[in-house]
Amino acid sequence: MSNVNRDPNAGGLSFTYQGETKTFTLNGKTYSVTNNLSGSNTLQYSLNPNTGVITLNGSSFTVSADSNESAVLNIRGDNNVINGSNLSDRITVEQGSNNVINGQNGNDTLIMNSANNSLIGGLGNDTITLNNSTNLEVNGGAGDDIFNITTDNNTNIQAGSGNNRLNISGSNNTVTADDGNNTLLSSGSGNTISLGDGNNTLTVTGSTNTITGGSGNNTLGVQGDSNNITLDNAFDDINIYGNNNTITTNNGENSIVIRGDGNSYTTTNGNKEV
Repeated sequence: MSNVNRDPNAGGLSFTYQGETKTFTLNGKTYSVTNNLSGSNTLQYSLNPNTGVITLNGSSFTVSADSNESAVLNIRGDNNVINGSNLSDRITVEQGSNNVINGQNGNDTLIMNSANNSLIGGLGNDTITLNNSTNLEVNGGAGDDIFNITTDNNTNIQAGSGNNRLNISGSNNTVTADDGNNTLLSSGSGNTISLGDGNNTLTVTGSTNTITGGSGNNTLGVQGDSNNITLDNAFDDINIYGNNNTITTNNGENSIVIRGDGNSYTTTNGNKEV
């Protein structure tokens, strides 16, 4: 009879029917797993003891962390629903598509390295990074969130309410932020960006972006070209150093600096000092 050494940092769960639920514990943390596939299915899991990261390899599962145990997960597979804890989680989609990642409560870090997945931050000050593109919902939820958007053609990015920071280096993205004192850094081109009411700070170094901002003490700096920017109730500095930009403000008293060529600035109700 030979001895079999079981790896304490790896294992698997086998399922025979849809809706079957099992649990596993790794690195002192327990996860609940439900099979969403009609028929048998297998989930493999492994722990990197040096980093504490647990990798899940499988498709069509719902995996939920214990609400009081922070999750550090790498996801490989398709059509999974991953629910984090109420603490600060770090969840990365390494491979696969059509996964839905719910950070839940806490200051979560959600990273998408594979295309066409959905990241939902939930409550808390989350950091969401898109290193690949998606047509599915990306939503920070309530809280002061940070968005790092490095890729192109993301069509449904919702920053949610709060004092969000939007770092957009990709192009042709559609991004909406609700009310709050948002900070926008846009170096990409062809983006459509909408900011809610609040004291927004906008720095635009890319070109051909369409940007709207709500009421508040908005500050605008433009170094890119051919942008179309509309701000409501702007009461702060506007500096335009790029070319062929169209800037419109409503109901504001602005100090304007225009250094580029072919720029158009219009205010409908308010005073401007150029």
